[in-house]
Order: sequence, then structure tokens, then C-alpha cells
Amino acid sequence: MPQPFANPDSSITYFLTVEDGRGCVDYDSLVILVRDKPFALFFIPNAITPNGDGYNDYWHIRDLERFPDNEVRIINRWGDQVFFEAPYQNNWTGTWREGELPGATYYYIIKIRFGGELYEFNGPLTIIR
Repeated sequence: MPQPFANPDSSITYFLTVEDGRGCVDYDSLVILVRDKPFALFFIPNAITPNGDGYNDYWHIRDLERFPDNEVRIINRWGDQVFFEAPYQNNWTGTWREGELPGATYYYIIKIRFGGELYEFNGPLTIIR
């Protein structure tokens, strides 16, 4: 049984045609998207507005789902941890201990393990109420 292996250095589409012993033929294609950097589409918003209007109500880190080995920590200005989740589910709405945090600036620390390396991102996150 063939076991093809590919290591393209740029995006490519592979086409496959197979035929069985009775002459039945089928085909398919597979697009391989090669990105220059693992975090090319990664985006960390710096504000949320959890007011129930359906816009920016939760903190959604774009492209985080590609990196399931992650942890997210939110701290307040005094250094108290007000949120922690590993892996983060992209669903935090500015709460702590089942109550709403006041509108203010907090700080996030995101750690991601990818390809045997540990990457860390940090910065401000403002809750606007």
C-alpha cells in the first residue's frame, strides 16, 4: 500500500486518482496551505464590551483553536489572578467568581506549546461596561 509523504515549502494542491482491480476510478484533491509563521493569523483583542448586545461580549483570540496546548491567565492591576483556563475555550466574558469584574484594564498572559517550543504573549485587556 503506497504511503506518500510530502513536505512542500509553499502552498500547493495535490490531485489523486485511484483505480481498483475492476477498473473503477475515483479522484480527489487536497489543498495544503503553508504559512510563513505559525502565528500569522493569531490576533489577541485588547478590549471586550460584555454588555449582552452580541458584539465583543466575550474575549475571542483569533486562531487559538489551532494551538490546543495553551493556557490563559488574566490578572488585575494588583497582580491578583482573576481568571485562568487551560486550554482556553474563547468564552471569557469578564467575570470572576461568578460575578462581573468592573470596567478597568487587566493584563493577560497566554502560554502556548507548539512544535516543542513555549511561546508567551502578554499585554493589556480592557473591560468596557
